Amino acid sequence: MPEKRIHVAAAIIIQDGKVFATQRGYGEYKDWWEFPGGKTEPGESSREALIREIREELDVQITINRYYMTVEYDYPGFHLSMDTFLCSIGDSHLHLLEHEDARWLAAGELDQVRWLPADQEILQKLRKEDLSEEAVRKRSPLVILTGPTAVGKTSLSIRLARMIDAEIVSADSMQVYRGMDIGTAKIMPDEMEGVPHHLIDVLDPSDPFDVVRFKRMASDAILDILRRGKIPLLTGGTGFYIQSVLYDIAFSEEKEDPELRKALEHLAGEIGPEKLHDLLREKDPESAEVIPAGNVKRVIRALEYYEKNGTKISEHNREQRMRDSAYHAAYFVLTEERNRIYERINRRVDRMMEDGLIDEVRRLKEAGCTQEMVSMQGIGYRQVFDYLEGRAGLEETVDRIKQETRHFAKRQLTWFRREKNVIWLERDPDLEDPDGRILVQMMEVLKTMGIIS
Repeated sequence: MPEKRIHVAAAIIIQDGKVFATQRGYGEYKDWWEFPGGKTEPGESSREALIREIREELDVQITINRYYMTVEYDYPGFHLSMDTFLCSIGDSHLHLLEHEDARWLAAGELDQVRWLPADQEILQKLRKEDLSEEAVRKRSPLVILTGPTAVGKTSLSIRLARMIDAEIVSADSMQVYRGMDIGTAKIMPDEMEGVPHHLIDVLDPSDPFDVVRFKRMASDAILDILRRGKIPLLTGGTGFYIQSVLYDIAFSEEKEDPELRKALEHLAGEIGPEKLHDLLREKDPESAEVIPAGNVKRVIRALEYYEKNGTKISEHNREQRMRDSAYHAAYFVLTEERNRIYERINRRVDRMMEDGLIDEVRRLKEAGCTQEMVSMQGIGYRQVFDYLEGRAGLEETVDRIKQETRHFAKRQLTWFRREKNVIWLERDPDLEDPDGRILVQMMEVLKTMGIIS
């Protein structure tokens, strides 16, 4: 027998220490169940007790977090699924388990929601609450862990994710690409220790990728994680990408000018990346400090912004940093003494070469990748491309990768120092288990902020 999928409207009201649940058949609410509520087992929170009681009484599977809940019924021959929007008002909670009602509620259109008579008291409180998507998101947790390249974010993020039941969203502009593992220092599946990772190995090297696409993909991943009751952990070193999600930057307001962009691309081809970067330094010195000459695409975008608007993109970015966070976010920046970071970078590049970076880029080149692709603009790939085409020797290539990576780390630190409300984490490798000490500090911050209990 084929599986039937049934969607039932229902409501659960938690009020005055008791739980009432109902389901609606063909237009009528019926079958109320009352749970005692508040009877907790040792070590069990009241919310955990509530979920346990509903599971025991109704024999259902429940996934719940702060704002969303899914109830699953499995019977022979059919599967019933109910999605919910959860609102909390003081000690009272209201669950609406129907997509249409959830959409009205999220939009703040309270009069459009089909309320139960018993909901009226809660409704009066709801009218005083801001239930817009933006307001709900601001109450949703987001943990950010960033810092300069090679500082050790990956290993720390795994340990933190396991401690707080988080899923990791990569904020790296290159790890999205399949087949680019060595040069991006990409975490491998066997290193993830069971922690789900998002935005890794999701695009082909020939695919375009920019901050607009990243923001859309990362925001979708974060919403999915929140709906499943987990904490999203945004981890990576691309500061502008992190900023786009944290402050919900509306890129749609900026209209492209294909002719201007084409002219700037033609100019870049004529005068080369270094002179193009000098032009940016004349018009917007602050942007030139954080955008490397090798990232021609970002240099062109900054020049395009200046020519179109008559203002500097660095000023625009500064204004965006003054926006309120779109989430209830803890923004951690991991760092270490600068010379030690540089030593880590040099060792990492040597290890990349030993692991086969040259062969990795050669395979990509043979597969049709060209140096003009966004994916091949990354540090390491760009320099090895020059080596493979005879424009540089091997020793010079390695030195250039190390130097440009060190410059990149310096620009990253400059970017993060300009961000507001960041929590700096200083690693001291001379101490026993330095990451363990940092994790203790992070957990204390997260508890103080109410992100974890």
